[in-house]
Amino acid sequence: MSVTSIIAFIVAIFMLAIVPGPGVYAVISKSVSSGLKGAICTIFGIITGDVIFLLFAIFGLKHIAEYLGFFFVFVKYAGALYLCFLGLKNILIKERKSVTPVSGADFLSGLSITLGNPKVILFYLSFMPTFLDFKLLTGVHIFVVVLIVIFALFIVLFSYAYMAYFARKSFYDIASIGFFDKIAGAVMILAAASIIAKEN
Repeated sequence: MSVTSIIAFIVAIFMLAIVPGPGVYAVISKSVSSGLKGAICTIFGIITGDVIFLLFAIFGLKHIAEYLGFFFVFVKYAGALYLCFLGLKNILIKERKSVTPVSGADFLSGLSITLGNPKVILFYLSFMPTFLDFKLLTGVHIFVVVLIVIFALFIVLFSYAYMAYFARKSFYDIASIGFFDKIAGAVMILAAASIIAKEN
């Protein structure tokens, strides 16, 4: 694994994370409705899904991923429906006295978004091999690649989460809380629509 291929891979991962998509929308809305803790739980769910596909690609399990296609389609729509539910809940809420409690559902929503996202599947199983020759990867190389993915995704997604959280904190009063709840709800529904609209 050459330095050039590592740099190219890092750039590709950052580009994958930076481009707004369902994952980014979900993280932003979670940051607004649940604070940074909720957003971080969602981020870890997203990263876990990415690492799963990464390992599928590295260990030549592309055919298994394709065989599980129906499962990923199910996860895709289940995640979209859950985001719609959260979005409507945020939009219809009349008064919020505190942020939404963090729960395991935050992690699962992030995981389902990644597992059902064709863009992520395509990147790791088809596009990533153009950067890395999996046959030449040693155990150390695999460890480094996984760390790169985790670090890059966390940095980018946490930056989105922090900007959303800072925006809400900057306007922290009763009127603005209601406004940001509506925005967060709309973003969640947008994320759900984005997931459904993507081709399988």
